[in-house]
Amino acid sequence: MGVPARLELVSGVFPCMLVDLSVVGARLNLGWQPKVGVPGVCRFEGHEAFGEIVWACGGEIGLRFDEHVPGHIVVAMRHATREILHRHRTSTVRFARSWVTGEY
Repeated sequence: MGVPARLELVSGVFPCMLVDLSVVGARLNLGWQPKVGVPGVCRFEGHEAFGEIVWACGGEIGLRFDEHVPGHIVVAMRHATREILHRHRTSTVRFARSWVTGEY
């Protein structure tokens, strides 16, 4: 998937990438490894899912959701991934351009 997301833990809020999503959990790329068993909230594209980190390896984690994410949201995210990534890239380029030109 590669969709930008946020993982909120007691220790802070961390940007991440939503690598895979199902109704029962998600694989997130954080670039670092929090401890297994830590509860958190994954926020992506206006949705949120509470859960617990059930595995961590090589900067990625598995978050098992406390409640299932509705199937229509999972399907919609899979279909919208290309549009989401395009919107994110466009926003990043716009920010970089304004920062370079001193408009930020």
